[in-house]
Amino acid sequence: MNQISEDTDKRYLSRLRNGSVEAFDGIFHKYYKPLKAFAGRFVMSEDAEDIVQTLLLWLWENRTTLNIRTSLSSYLFWSVHNRCLTCIDSGKAKKRTDAVYWEKMPDFVGIESESFELERLIGKLNEALDSLPDSYREAIVLHRFHGLTYAEIAAREGVSVKTVDYRIQRALKSLRVKLKDTPILLMFMGL
Repeated sequence: MNQISEDTDKRYLSRLRNGSVEAFDGIFHKYYKPLKAFAGRFVMSEDAEDIVQTLLLWLWENRTTLNIRTSLSSYLFWSVHNRCLTCIDSGKAKKRTDAVYWEKMPDFVGIESESFELERLIGKLNEALDSLPDSYREAIVLHRFHGLTYAEIAAREGVSVKTVDYRIQRALKSLRVKLKDTPILLMFMGL
């Protein structure tokens, strides 16, 4: 970010703390679209919009007690990132994505009545999952197919949440490679 933009943000923050609606409006117009686009990289558009609007509302409601120690831009993007992770971890985004997938699957794949093709895809997915180490497979299946959160998996497996996160990230990386020739499965798995 350039110095002029940072100075503008500092002025916006100073005026915002004093209740300036114009300063809030300036922040909103400057950051709403970029924040929404950024959030859209992690969650669906509807969730991205909710996250950004909620953050900006929070900014207005807490304007008198704000204690931002970084640039406003860094603070807002970091906040959106964290809120996206919370949304994903809560399973809300996953459930919505799954609903859209199952609604559109016949259109994407064109196999509404062709059970052979569906069986082939399921077999390919099972084969890729079976090739994972047991702990990775268990973590990814519990998270992606049973909707358990990282914390729930950690409690069930007797490991830390970071260990679950590591296992799932490694499993996803491996599945991306194994399923690279099957775009529909990559989309289904959110890879």
